[in-house]
Amino acid sequence: MKYQYIIAGNIDQYRNWAADKMSVNHFLYVSGPDMIRGIENPHGIFIGTWYERKDIYDILLNLLTASRVENPEIRKAIKYYEDKQYERTN
Repeated sequence: MKYQYIIAGNIDQYRNWAADKMSVNHFLYVSGPDMIRGIENPHGIFIGTWYERKDIYDILLNLLTASRVENPEIRKAIKYYEDKQYERTN
């Protein structure tokens, strides 16, 4: 079975999002960077305040490492995260 990895700001955001979906069994909440290790070409989405997570940079790097083909969505997420960090410091 192929899972979609859901990267949310917290577990409640994931639960609220998943409540509308037909089969929660196909979705996995990414609770930390280690959940991505060993997965090849993971698929999923970013929801809520994912960019505010303390471990998000490690999650993004693991996603990038796990992707065997260029994934523009991961690059886009990294850019978004970096822009948010820049906004916070300026």
